[in-house]
Amino acid sequence: MAAFSRKMVSLPMWYVRKWLANTLSVETGEEGETVEYTCRAKLYNYVASDPSKPESKKEWKERGLGTLRLNVKLPEASDDPEDVESGTSLSKPKARLVMRSDGSHRVILNTPVRKELSFGDVSGNEPKGQYVYFMGTVDVGEAGKLELLQLKMRHEFAVKLWEAVKSLQETM
Repeated sequence: MAAFSRKMVSLPMWYVRKWLANTLSVETGEEGETVEYTCRAKLYNYVASDPSKPESKKEWKERGLGTLRLNVKLPEASDDPEDVESGTSLSKPKARLVMRSDGSHRVILNTPVRKELSFGDVSGNEPKGQYVYFMGTVDVGEAGKLELLQLKMRHEFAVKLWEAVKSLQETM
């Protein structure tokens, strides 16, 4: 019986992380969607300064800084002959805003974009500054609870995002 020994090799941690990133596939839930728009932004929500006291003053609370994506799931054609005859073989696209924080890639925003969503400045028009306001859901634990949200980004990014959302809302 031949005896052999393996030498332990110490690899740098950056190499191990790079190797793992290339060999492991991570499912994010965004695989079937196309990214219509992406930019860096900071997310705020309008909440009570002291949640234990209902009469406390409300203020903007920072949720995180990261990459904001406008994801769209395009409709799939139906093979049902009744749908083709009635003209309903294609459903409408579904869109959502997804934002992950830098570093941990934790989801800090995952809210659907609907036709009736007021998006832009406070009145729903094109943003004049670097802030975009809308109603959305933040916490997964409190599913369906709408909150006033604010995205802070460069003015030109805010206008491009507003235009992308408005053009999507027209197709819905």
